[in-house]
Amino acid sequence: MKRFALPVIIAFSLSAAAAAPEELVAYAKQKLAEFSPAIPEKMWAAEDEPGTPSPSYDALAAVFPVESASRHPINQSAAADRAIAEFCAASAPVFRRDYSAGYDMRLPELAVLRSAVKYNLARLDPDASSATEVDGAFVRIRQNFKISRILLDDPMLMSFLMGGAAAMQTVEAAAPLLTHFSDAQLAEFSGELAVVSGKLTSSVLTAVAADVPMLMKTDFVNSSLVSGSAFEEGLKRMSADPAIWTPACRKAVDVEVELLAICRMPAAERLEAVAKFEKKYADAGRDPSMMVAAMITPTSGALRMFVRIETLIDLGRTAAAMELMRRRYGEYPVEIPGIDPYSGKPFVFRSGTLRSVGRNGDGKYLMLKL
Repeated sequence: MKRFALPVIIAFSLSAAAAAPEELVAYAKQKLAEFSPAIPEKMWAAEDEPGTPSPSYDALAAVFPVESASRHPINQSAAADRAIAEFCAASAPVFRRDYSAGYDMRLPELAVLRSAVKYNLARLDPDASSATEVDGAFVRIRQNFKISRILLDDPMLMSFLMGGAAAMQTVEAAAPLLTHFSDAQLAEFSGELAVVSGKLTSSVLTAVAADVPMLMKTDFVNSSLVSGSAFEEGLKRMSADPAIWTPACRKAVDVEVELLAICRMPAAERLEAVAKFEKKYADAGRDPSMMVAAMITPTSGALRMFVRIETLIDLGRTAAAMELMRRRYGEYPVEIPGIDPYSGKPFVFRSGTLRSVGRNGDGKYLMLKL
């Protein structure tokens, strides 16, 4: 599986540039220092990291092979149930990473973990009502949150987004079951979401910043990603001209820094800042010295997805709190206890549906049907 293809074109190596890679690495580290992202030093090194063997992951990959990433078992499988349970019970594996490959680096584990999450989601019955059915559903929800945390702890943008998406999809699937959870299960559900929310906030800077060491690698001239388009041919010519290529690569780092500054903004200001960022670089490709930097703007799409994930997680925590209040007082509260992070106003609850106040990164309201 290829690595996330958002800002992929800028990720080709600086091998054709006159400036030494060490100089650009030093420039990048200096620019990132202000944000103090927890980028592992190994990500800057051009080497293959073997990783730690994990029998539980190997068993999971055997059930959910990479080549079937777009599919997941429809019928419940005892082998799949066992593999997921053993993987979630074990220590988080350290996956093998070839950091010398830059954006050409393959992350097959993402396909495996995504398939496991989808398998569990397909097993959640919104009409489950017996204690046995609800307990079984809760186990799968807990497993998905564990996989989400593993992905959020990984210092890669694609892993970060997939971990957040796993939690978001699990919240959506679990919402109809909240009324059947025990008080203890509701408390654990809310606690899991609090952990995921904390990891989202603490990991986003690293996830975005980690694109920088990746863009320092991968041979542009020989990359299989070069399709011969006019734009890519233009980049190829630029890479042979140090007067253009070196400042373009520096500009790419500067643009990443702009994205990091947006990540650090209060939630209510973030979407507007993303829109201004995208407008600023919309026509950057007309300037040859900006062509590389222009290709990083799709990363702003990752921040829009971040908006959706944050909001859905907060909706889930609010829904759990509302259900506990309904049990205590006999009805849902008039004043909704959760605040929409992107409007600063309480979430809206009407006709059994809890929704956001502000529109998310796709221009739509986010909703949970309780």
